[in-house]
Amino acid sequence: MIENLAMRVGPRMMERRVAGTVVWKSGRPLEDAYLAVYSGHEYARRVEIKDDGTFKLILYGDFAYSIEARDFIDDIEGRSQRLKIPQGNSAALKLVIQRIKP
Repeated sequence: MIENLAMRVGPRMMERRVAGTVVWKSGRPLEDAYLAVYSGHEYARRVEIKDDGTFKLILYGDFAYSIEARDFIDDIEGRSQRLKIPQGNSAALKLVIQRIKP
């Protein structure tokens, strides 16, 4: 049994609120769309995109984050360019998905 355990943690990480929209370049509606979030070159997590193309997420820390939108419609796969997340809050980001040629 452990007694008198003391845990010390550092200061709370900075919170960064990120929001925006995702659209297909062709105007096609989203079907199975999500954001891939990266910290540097490492995949960090997946974030679902709402049916209307909007997304909101919270990132923590002062890391070099970037996001990329992806969508799959039947046999058609699309991807946006990877967008670097600026420091601080970002409320109006826009990602445009283009079809990936097979």
